Amino acid sequence: QKYTKSEIEENFISTGDGGFVIFDIPLHSLLFACNFAIVLRAYNSFHFYPKLRKIVGGASLRYAITYDALYYFDKSHYGSAIINNARILSKDTLNRCIIDQNVYDWFTLNIDGLENLQLITIEDVANIYDIQGSYDFDILENNPDAIFERKSTREFGIINSDVLKIGEIKSKESELIVYNVHIQIANRWQRAESQRMITVSLGNLNTSHLI
Repeated sequence: QKYTKSEIEENFISTGDGGFVIFDIPLHSLLFACNFAIVLRAYNSFHFYPKLRKIVGGASLRYAITYDALYYFDKSHYGSAIINNARILSKDTLNRCIIDQNVYDWFTLNIDGLENLQLITIEDVANIYDIQGSYDFDILENNPDAIFERKSTREFGIINSDVLKIGEIKSKESELIVYNVHIQIANRWQRAESQRMITVSLGNLNTSHLI
């Protein structure tokens, strides 16, 4: 509810071969990455832009989520949130989803750890401090959330969430504590009149070759 297509496009900082997308809290960033991974799987499996897929070939991405200071000045964004993100991405060659210590701490404070993403319900999300009172939850009566259900079943949405500490990475004069995140999302795909369940992964479990 907080983001429109135009706002996401305006807040996208292109780097040529990728870019940065700015969100308010780490949960928004992680859910965007999960949805992006689902769409990417649809593309790679020829369900989305099949002609382009045939010409260009498959695609894989690396993700980094950082949570820190960010400033907007003279139509540009600055701050350690972007700098740290770029440094993490530059170190990764295995297409993972890497988070920094601030992101890890945010999830620990708000849902008792990233591992609980596979257990929390939409009501639990509603009770997160940064979300309370800011959203219209009546929408969920007719439009259930695509990730979090009203009851935790681990049959739909986030079914697995693993976080592994990698350690400190050094870039120039700064040191960052980073974690590797691997999330599996079970999603319903509607194709013509048929519907089926598929499982998509965000990141992978490989923790080597980063430090």
